[in-house]
Amino acid sequence: MPGTTTLGIRSATLSVPAGSPPTVALSGTATQASISVPTSINFGSQLAGGAGGSPQPIVITNSSSGAFAGALTIASVAKSGGNPGDFALVTDACTGASTPPGATCSVQVAFKPLQSGNCGANGGSRTGTLILNDNAPGSPHSIPLSGTAMDFCIASSPGQAVVEPIVAGQSATYLLELDSSAGLTGTASLSCSVPAQLLGSCSISTTPATNPPVAQISSGSPGQFKVVVTTTAPGGTVVVNRARPGTAMRPGGRLIVWIAIPWLVVLMTWMVGRRRSGYAKVAQVGALLLACAIAMAACGGGGGGTPADPPPPGTTAGTYVITLTATVNLAGQPSVTRTFPLSLTVQ
Repeated sequence: MPGTTTLGIRSATLSVPAGSPPTVALSGTATQASISVPTSINFGSQLAGGAGGSPQPIVITNSSSGAFAGALTIASVAKSGGNPGDFALVTDACTGASTPPGATCSVQVAFKPLQSGNCGANGGSRTGTLILNDNAPGSPHSIPLSGTAMDFCIASSPGQAVVEPIVAGQSATYLLELDSSAGLTGTASLSCSVPAQLLGSCSISTTPATNPPVAQISSGSPGQFKVVVTTTAPGGTVVVNRARPGTAMRPGGRLIVWIAIPWLVVLMTWMVGRRRSGYAKVAQVGALLLACAIAMAACGGGGGGTPADPPPPGTTAGTYVITLTATVNLAGQPSVTRTFPLSLTVQ
């Protein structure tokens, strides 16, 4: 039939031009997901090098609706940005899941700022980005992350002279301070330890004095303190004879006493009967010696004092490392510990 015939088949249109084979053109709209994410997440302040704060949930919504709304699928969740290592992806319930229209899935992220090897280089703003690869228009989608890393470190006080080598028996003094950044204010518990080979000790004093030592720190006022390390001179300490507790009777002493006493009684009786005899004088001397022997047997013999301990060798020449430790505790956060090595050379 000449002309053009149009047939309506749902959303399709069938056009048949005159003198040409029929041509079918189909038009329609496929289902499509939509995504809604937070514009940014701020984690507040945390101590650098600590366990970090509690994970925060980040909710991702499939905001598609209507007759052509589709399921949201996320292929991966990744981190990028300036400091990606400071943000930990704790849980991920979105990757690989199919989220229907109007529903949500979530991931959890924690802020755990890392500690740097350079004193004072950890404090300040940290930033990161959470990248979502999904099937919604405009993929990948990003969520900005931010937080503030507070930090502290142990350093030598300005103007502190280099500790010269000392000889065994002398002490070395170190003037130190606790520096903080990014608004950190609080207290730090201090302690120190020396290697056993040093044959010495260390002590810490703060102003005001506290026991155990605790230093006050803030961004504008470093907490200053002093460490004194002592050494031992060769033979500098001698342990005198120690008092010995009561001495017990020697083995067999009781038997000697019980045998000797009857003989002593007989001898003394004979002496009384023969006062003027020369033999009585000899017996008198023998009785005295026998009494002494009994006394020595009962007491365990002559008592010598405990030998004196040998004098210590003293601190040997060498270089020693004293370990200084500072621990900061902030309300609502896990404690963070820093260590600082002090070098001591003994000639």
